[in-house]
Amino acid sequence: MRNVKFFVMIMILVAFTFAGCGGDTSGNQQGEGDTSGLQSVVAAELAQYLHENIEFEDFVDELDVEIAASLYNLTENEIVFEESSVYCSTGATAEEIAVFTVCDGSLEAVKEACENRVEGQKMSFENYVPKELEKLSEPVIISEGNKVIMVVCNDANVAEDLINNYGM
Repeated sequence: MRNVKFFVMIMILVAFTFAGCGGDTSGNQQGEGDTSGLQSVVAAELAQYLHENIEFEDFVDELDVEIAASLYNLTENEIVFEESSVYCSTGATAEEIAVFTVCDGSLEAVKEACENRVEGQKMSFENYVPKELEKLSEPVIISEGNKVIMVVCNDANVAEDLINNYGM
């Protein structure tokens, strides 16, 4: 009976170890042959850096990740909530920053969710504030390593340069 309990405990431990998407989502740390500069980036730090260095027209503030995930139709099976960060405007503009740490096998799904968010925003702003369509026509969406980054702002080139040169 003691061996059965031990076996069951080991099986539960193994199940929890392989379940979910926490931890290293690539199996490869930066510096061990990985060329992905975004692999080891802390999402909240990158999002804050972008927030501080991009000029926005509207007040842009950090959202609770669970609320943000619902805006993007994302679940805990696709992104690591504790390792993702999203900033949104008040709604007067389409300005937004999203930095998602992605679970194994979900990179394309999260990238598609960002593209869908942009398309949804286009439909929302089309009659509400048509000038926002300019920003939404050139969103920055980068997927690399285990990160998907989306920025909607006036100057996509500045946002892209900030992301590409982050931490250098």
